[in-house]
Amino acid sequence: MADKFRVWIDLEEMHGAMMQVMADAVKHSRCILICMSESYYTSPYCQSEAQYAFEKRRVLIPLRVQSSYKADGWLAFLTSCRIYVDFTKMNFDTAYAKVKSEILRSQANRKGSSGIPSRSTAAEAPIMKRTIIRRSRYFVEK
Repeated sequence: MADKFRVWIDLEEMHGAMMQVMADAVKHSRCILICMSESYYTSPYCQSEAQYAFEKRRVLIPLRVQSSYKADGWLAFLTSCRIYVDFTKMNFDTAYAKVKSEILRSQANRKGSSGIPSRSTAAEAPIMKRTIIRRSRYFVEK
């Protein structure tokens, strides 16, 4: 990618020790991109991971990836007060630019906050992308 983000893709279901891998990924992340869809909402793994990211105070950036999907329950709770990027209503490049802007904005907010330690710039922080069959999780490393 032109932005020099490092992308990691995992196309396998996660079970057993993979929960630890997911927890480690969240711990070493700055931002979590939440791909809102019915299959994401119904996955107990996605729910656990998103709630853990919330507990760890990671920046959550919701992405609508299923046309007309409206978050409900635990997913609505985590995403209701956040700006989301609707990948179903714009072309990929426009949506990606909005996601990148949100990541950069979150970095600027962290640097300006006295209570949260300063982080590296986006150029230094690669994106890790984990795609699960019918579900997606994205991480921005510390």
